[in-house]
Amino acid sequence: MDHPKDFPILMDNRKKFPECPESIPWAMLAPHERQALRNHDQTFKRLAERGGLSTCEAMAVLEDRRWQKMDVKESISKLLDLVKEWKEKNP
Repeated sequence: MDHPKDFPILMDNRKKFPECPESIPWAMLAPHERQALRNHDQTFKRLAERGGLSTCEAMAVLEDRRWQKMDVKESISKLLDLVKEWKEKNP
């Protein structure tokens, strides 16, 4: 494996959104790299080198859809739910 265990999540204002994860499992994103390429014209490796994805961007990739603006709180909540569900299935 040539990447870290976790993929970085960008957040401009962590003081305002302390519940925002700093990272999510890389393996959770891996099956969705094709969507990341569609949305960002970059691999996950390159995106991580550049600081990661925002919560809205991560949700779009995980849902295999084009990026669209989402409410930050909603995107954080959905992302946390998906991470929790993924970790339960992949201990």
